[in-house]
Amino acid sequence: MLPSQLAEQREIFNLGVPLFKADSKAMSSYFYEADWPFASPIYAILGEYDERMGKEQLKEWQQETTKDFECLTMTCGARDMLRETTNLHGFAAFVSEKTQIALEKP
Repeated sequence: MLPSQLAEQREIFNLGVPLFKADSKAMSSYFYEADWPFASPIYAILGEYDERMGKEQLKEWQQETTKDFECLTMTCGARDMLRETTNLHGFAAFVSEKTQIALEKP
C-alpha cells in the first residue's frame, strides 16, 4: 500500500519507481569487473541512514567515470526514500537538475 503523500504525488511516483526498480535489478545481478571508466557523469543517491552503504563506499564510484560525480544524501534510509514528501521533492529536483544539465552540455 502506498503512503498517502506518495499517492498524491503520482507524477513523482511515476518518475521514481522505475528508477528504483531498475537500480534494484541491476544491483542483484551486477558483477564488478574493472575495465575503463565511463565517459558519462555518475550521480548517486544515498539514504543518510542506509545500513548497507556509506558515503565513503559510494565515493568509490568516482573512479569509474572521467566526467562529473556527485552524491546526493537524503535524510532517510534507502527503504524510506519514497515515503516522505520531502524526500520525493528532493529526489525529483535532483533528477530534474541533472537531466537539464546533461541536455545543455554538448
